[in-house]
Order: sequence, then C-alpha cells, then structure tokens
Amino acid sequence: MEFTAARIAKLARVASRRVEGMRIVLDGVADPGNRAAIIRSAEAFGILNVHIIPPPVIPGKQTPVARKKHYRAISTGSEKWINVIRHDTPHD
Repeated sequence: MEFTAARIAKLARVASRRVEGMRIVLDGVADPGNRAAIIRSAEAFGILNVHIIPPPVIPGKQTPVARKKHYRAISTGSEKWINVIRHDTPHD
C-alpha cells in the first residue's frame, strides 16, 4: 500500500495527539476479556501507557485463563500502538 503525502501528514497529526501524560493502571483485573477491552478503549482514546498489575494468587482459586489466547488476540492490534507495562506488584 502506498501512502500519499496527505495520508502521511494525517498519520503524523494523529500520532502527535497521543496522550502521554495520562496512564491507565489495571490493578488485579483477572478476566482477560476485560483487560483486552480496556486496552482497546485506551488505544481508541489516544492513551499511550497502560500498566498491568496481576491479581494476587489465592491458593485453591484459579483466575479465568481458559480463553486467554482468544482474548490476547483481540487486544494484540492495540498493543502495537500503546505501551503495555507489566508489573509484578503495585510497588514496582
């Protein structure tokens, strides 16, 4: 696909309007579908940074990961355009 000068200028304008100062923090969001939806929404609103803190591990309780690959595929396109920063704990 070839880009015209007008298309390149529009892409540059849109990219320059990304919101770097605002960050979204997902603290303990266990459901992969919810995480994917939030990441897609962040991208749609031009937010550049999303931080993910996994839910605490509770012995005997599993987090919803059965469809993890499916939901990862849903948000994969958005992750190309935003920074997804993963942390082990809220203190990282």
